[in-house]
Order: sequence, then structure tokens, then C-alpha cells
Amino acid sequence: MAMLALSACASSGASGGDPSGDPGLTPVRLGSTTISVTACLQLGIERGTFEEHGLDVEYQASQSGAAIMPAVAAGQTEFGVSGPPTVLLAAAQGIDVVAVTGINSSPTEGPDAAAVVVRADSDIQSSADLPGHSVAVTTLNGSGALNIRDSVKKAGGDAEDVSFVEIGLPDMGAQLEAGTVDAVWTLEPFLGLLVEQGNRVVSYPSVEAIPGQPALVTFAARKYAEANPEVVKGFQEAVFETVAYCEENPDDYKDAIVRYVEMPEDVVAAIRPEIWTPEIDGDLLQQIADQMLSYGVIDSELDADDLVVSTK
Repeated sequence: MAMLALSACASSGASGGDPSGDPGLTPVRLGSTTISVTACLQLGIERGTFEEHGLDVEYQASQSGAAIMPAVAAGQTEFGVSGPPTVLLAAAQGIDVVAVTGINSSPTEGPDAAAVVVRADSDIQSSADLPGHSVAVTTLNGSGALNIRDSVKKAGGDAEDVSFVEIGLPDMGAQLEAGTVDAVWTLEPFLGLLVEQGNRVVSYPSVEAIPGQPALVTFAARKYAEANPEVVKGFQEAVFETVAYCEENPDDYKDAIVRYVEMPEDVVAAIRPEIWTPEIDGDLLQQIADQMLSYGVIDSELDADDLVVSTK
């Protein structure tokens, strides 16, 4: 099935958000966890990129993509940011949402901006050693847990013998140090901070599981997207321009991380570069859906293309 194409004949009005005072701007809300990647979106809002595309964006910080989903589904937030599994799981559960843009992706090889980290004295050396241990993730059925399962399986281990604990990114370091969990799956800039504190990276699960996979996407309720095609198109164009700016201006991007995520400059200076990918690769998204089916996270096949708004 082809990607969802929106008709420009539909209403372009949007509901919600605080009026900007400019009758030419449509107020929309964007729910997101505040990490390195999403600091880029906040920078785009700050620079006026979204306003240039007719949108007055109110940024709403959240604990995880899964926490944002109910607000988007209920029409309380127009757009959200999450890992692809959150969107796919919602669709499988009958929540009619669609991915609007990509943001970034994992590399096809080598270090990633998402990793499994352990204490310096841990006996865990690789994904093969994770069975029998507990790992903190942001969402139990999200990207971290799925990719860790896959990386363990590919290393010859029992993926079902890994215990996952849901913990927010800012709290993972303290829980790792306290021994509450044996390992954490974390993202930049928290990854860099944990390494600076003497912890070790033992795995890049996204690269080991599905190389090059989309890491974060933006999403909206299908009903909203179909009723507001011009708003969605403007949002897509603003995201594309914003991530291009962050790629071309890494110093400005890192400054945004320091300000929005409130991380020390020396930690931010050492973060791994992102692979900015605003266009969603439907084939890779389908692989994630199939991965979720294989682990019983969803119980029926999904057509990933039907869950992506075309950018054409």
C-alpha cells in the first residue's frame, strides 16, 4: 500500500494551542522528550523556522514517546516525537496515528548515539552477556528493548532472559550507580555524560539489530493529518529545514543542547554526531514492524507504508 497522501482540499484549520497574536499562524503543540535530537527541533522553533511555514509551535516536554501518544490520539497535542515502535504499537492497538517525518537514524556500522552502558566494574562485555541481567529502557516495548532483544539473539543469547526496567533518561545514571539495574540503554547527551563519569559502552543495539533504522519520528493522529493537510505539509517542511540547519551548523546545535537539555559544554562537545534523516525509509520501518511481530509486541502484521504521510 502506498504512503498516505493528504488532499489539499481538506480544511487547513487546526485546534488547540495558545493564540500567537498573528492571525496568519496556526497554533500547534509538539510533545517530545528533551534530548540532543529534540533540542534541534527546539532550535528550529526558536529560530522562527516553523513560523516561516505558518505554525506557532508550543513545545511540551514529556517523559517518553509512549507518554505523548494518548495526548496526540485525544487531540490534546497535534504532533509528537517518539521512536517508531511507539507509533507502530499504537496502530496495532487500534489508535489511528501516522508518522509525519523522520528526524534521525542509526548508522549502518560503528558507534551510535544510542547505546547500552554498564558500570566500569561490570562483567558485561557485549550483548551476548546481557541475558540474566536487568537493563533500564525508556519504554518497555520501545526501540531500546526491541533492539537489545535482537542484538542478544544475533549474538547467540536468549533474548527472553533479559529483564527490562522502565526508567526516565535523566534518572538512569543514578540507578546504574546504585546497582538498581545492571545496564542502561541511553541516548545522547546522557550517553556522553555516563561515559565521562567512568561507565562503559558495551553495545550499540540499533546498529546490531537493524542498521540504519529510523531512530525518532514525528507523528500525528490520522484524523488530524487528513483534516489539516496544509498544516502537516508546513510542519514537514519546517522539520526538514530544521534538521538541515542542525547538520550544517553543528556549533549552534550543540549550543541548543547545552541550553535546552542543560548539559555541561564539555559533555556536549564530545557527543556523537547524529545522522539526520527527515525522510522515513518505509522498508526499514517495515523491518521494525516485523521485528515487533516476531517478539509478540504486536499480534498481527502491519503495512508500514500505510502509517507514513507522504512528503511528496
